[in-house]
Amino acid sequence: MPTLFVAGATGYTGQALVRLARAQGHTVVAHVRPGSRDEQAHAARFEALGARVDHSPWQPEAMSQALAACAPDVVFALLGTTRARGKAAAGRGGPPETYETVDRDLTLLLLRAALGLPRPPRFVYLSSLGAQAPRGNAYLRARFEVEAALRGADLPWTIARPSFITGADRPEDRPGERIGAQVSDLALGALAALGARSLRDRYGAMDADTLARGLLRAALDPAAAGAVLEAADLR
Repeated sequence: MPTLFVAGATGYTGQALVRLARAQGHTVVAHVRPGSRDEQAHAARFEALGARVDHSPWQPEAMSQALAACAPDVVFALLGTTRARGKAAAGRGGPPETYETVDRDLTLLLLRAALGLPRPPRFVYLSSLGAQAPRGNAYLRARFEVEAALRGADLPWTIARPSFITGADRPEDRPGERIGAQVSDLALGALAALGARSLRDRYGAMDADTLARGLLRAALDPAAAGAVLEAADLR
C-alpha cells in the first residue's frame, strides 16, 4: 500500500482524507504544525486511526527531513488560512498568516522538499475554482502562483479545483462560505431541474468526505498525473 503524507491534515478536508485513507489501509503520515491550536487533540485522534503524526516545523530543512524519513508515494498539500485566522494570529503577536505566507509560501516550501527526494512523489494540490484567472483576488492569486510552480516542477502532480467546500459537519464557522454555498446550490439545483446538471456538478458545493474520496482516487490514478481536476471530476 502507498504511503501518503498529508500537509494540512488538521483542516476540514485533511481530517476527512486521513480517516478515509486509513479506512482503506494506506500508510498515512499526518502533519500537525507544532504549537497549532488543538495540536495534541488532533495528534491523538490521528494516532487512534493508526496514522503516524509528524510535528515538523515549517522550515525547509525540517520539512525535507520529514519527507525523507517517510519517503511518501503521495504528498497532499491541503494548506490554507482565512482572514479571520490572520487577524487572530496578528492579535496574538504571532507570525503573519496570509494567503501569501500560508497558502502560497508553505505549499511551495513543501514542494521544494518533495523535489529533493530521490524518488519524487505525486504532489496533489488542493487549489480552487477560479485559480486560473485570479483577477486581483489574493486568495486565488496565491493558488495561481502555486499552480504555475507545479507545472514547471520535475515531479508528477495533480491539481484539484473544487468550488465551495462545506457541510454540516464542518467545525469551523465560515458564514460567508456557507451562505455562498447555500445560495449557489439553490440556484444550481433549479438549473439542474431544468436539465443543466453539468453546471451543478461543476459549481456545486461538496463536503469534505466527497472531496477526500475524489482526491484519494486521483492520487492513486496514473492517468490523473498532470491533470487539473474540476469539481465534476472530483465527485
